[in-house]
Amino acid sequence: MLEVKTYTKQEMTVILGTTDNQAIRRKLERYEVKYTSDGWGKKRTFTITHIENKFKLFCITDLGISAATNFESLRDLYYYALNDENFERYPYAEMEDIFKAKGYCLAASTISSYLKILEKNDIIDLHIGDFFYYASYGGYRWEIPQELYSKAWVTYFQCLESGNYDKKAARAVMIEIAGGQPLKRRKLTVNAFYLDKNSQFNELIMESMDKDNIELFPCESSLNITKQS
Repeated sequence: MLEVKTYTKQEMTVILGTTDNQAIRRKLERYEVKYTSDGWGKKRTFTITHIENKFKLFCITDLGISAATNFESLRDLYYYALNDENFERYPYAEMEDIFKAKGYCLAASTISSYLKILEKNDIIDLHIGDFFYYASYGGYRWEIPQELYSKAWVTYFQCLESGNYDKKAARAVMIEIAGGQPLKRRKLTVNAFYLDKNSQFNELIMESMDKDNIELFPCESSLNITKQS
């Protein structure tokens, strides 16, 4: 990420992905970075004097996120993903509802893609660790044992293979076994090999929230969520 210091034209070209001075200027302005410049041609230098939004800049230059992104909603998503242990229990559709209640338009597919960006950059890992298993029905969701989840799905496929059930009937049997639609989602796991990067990123998130006087509160879904005893 850019820091408050002087960069050569070559260094700035690598960071911002352009050799054109006007393009560099436009990008720095769009990224809310104040600077001065000196010299001409390849000897031109850029001195960064102030970074207004370090979280936004890190997301753009280090994570490859578009500068057109709503960084307030993105920041809140990443805050919950990294700091709220309850947030990871929600399916993406419920995460969407949570942010809709906060006034943000974050589709479930967008949330999924943003979390995959964290994985791509080694901040979290979506391919290791345990799953959450749960059943969902009539606006309620509750955790179920892995064995019940597996039994429900095995029965569903057995019904289809028997030839005596269509998909709708087989699904009804599955729901009856699990008590609702059986679902699973992998837990978000912080990548232990990149804890320094994770900590740095989390500090930028907190700094941004403090600057905007954002009140931190536990993430809550509109659905009635219970845990099976």
